[in-house]
Amino acid sequence: MASEAIMKLFKKLLLINLILACGVLGHLLHKNAVGGQIEPSQAMCMAELIEEEPQTDKIKLLAKAIEKFEGNYAGSLAYRNNNPGNLRGAPTQAGRRDGFAYFRTYEDGFNALKSHIKNAALGNSRYYDYGITVEEYFNIYAPVSDDNQPNLYFNFVINETGFDRDIKLLDLL
Repeated sequence: MASEAIMKLFKKLLLINLILACGVLGHLLHKNAVGGQIEPSQAMCMAELIEEEPQTDKIKLLAKAIEKFEGNYAGSLAYRNNNPGNLRGAPTQAGRRDGFAYFRTYEDGFNALKSHIKNAALGNSRYYDYGITVEEYFNIYAPVSDDNQPNLYFNFVINETGFDRDIKLLDLL
């Protein structure tokens, strides 16, 4: 019963999105037919509306959970270094400070964290094997040997993201 109601709601939402997309397309086609030019920004907007519903960016969700656990707040080391993941090093870092990478902007640091996660998922790292789970990732990312608590870190991230406990990093791509 519940799944039937959910399916009806999904179909209604899909129809609404289709109507909106067709309305935008119709407006742009009419504008072009009456001699107006379709500007690239309008065409891009139309294309974004017509595309399939974007999936949640799971890598970003994981990176945000890491940032929260690392304590990226005004005055913290992560904040001062524009390094929300407290990465020790990254190809795009501007330098090192207090044993960690620092970045010119927060966006650079956040993008480095997302790249780090993606590379770990694909096994493009000397530290991470292809196909590891998120739990295995935290055993390496925040090892006990650095006075971390990887199990606590993992549990925090699972609670923040809602991911399954046995999820593989590859499943986030």
